[in-house]
Amino acid sequence: MLRIMGKKINKQYWFSVEGNTEEWYLDHLQHLINTCGESKYTVSINHKRCTSPKSYIKQVVPRTASEVIHLCDIESTCDEHMKNFSNVLQELQFAQKARGVKYSIGYTNYTFELWIILHKKLLTTHLSDRNDYLKHINAEYSKKFCNLSEYKEKRNFQTVLECIDLDSVKIAIDNAERIEELNDRNGVNRKDEYGVKYYVDNPSLSIHKAIDQILKDCKLR
Repeated sequence: MLRIMGKKINKQYWFSVEGNTEEWYLDHLQHLINTCGESKYTVSINHKRCTSPKSYIKQVVPRTASEVIHLCDIESTCDEHMKNFSNVLQELQFAQKARGVKYSIGYTNYTFELWIILHKKLLTTHLSDRNDYLKHINAEYSKKFCNLSEYKEKRNFQTVLECIDLDSVKIAIDNAERIEELNDRNGVNRKDEYGVKYYVDNPSLSIHKAIDQILKDCKLR
């Protein structure tokens, strides 16, 4: 969807997300693009916290939207978390058929913190617990957060975002693509459910595909 804002055409994007940090990141990305003189367009990244794609497509997305991205985590390989992720994929399929809208997923395994770390370095190490990402956050962003809850407080997370610019976003995309290549090459456990292919083992992710497309649309990649 396009509209005129000032001297540049504005492109609109639609996201459903499962956490606050994802929302704050998308706001930051929007700011980075809209304050970049090299961007061909401005962007409006519309987002709402909603764990159910089925509910989101019914209540939030306007008829004019042609594509939506759902951001979520594969929180662990336990039965409960894998079932939750499978249910999300099933709802994505339902939403697409019900509205004729392309509804894609941008997942991170285990957590959104993987995506944040990739802005600073390539992380290919398998981690056994989601809390293990914290030491990498602290090291790469020169922080001393005691736990993930402290890191996820808005004022603390904003200090992390202040260290991320558009060049960092491009590095994160490149690092995510590198992880994809390694997973393909090494035959990492991959599943195909409801038309979505994903890796059961971490690190793996697909969130970068949506972010990369936004940058490409704005002629920044």
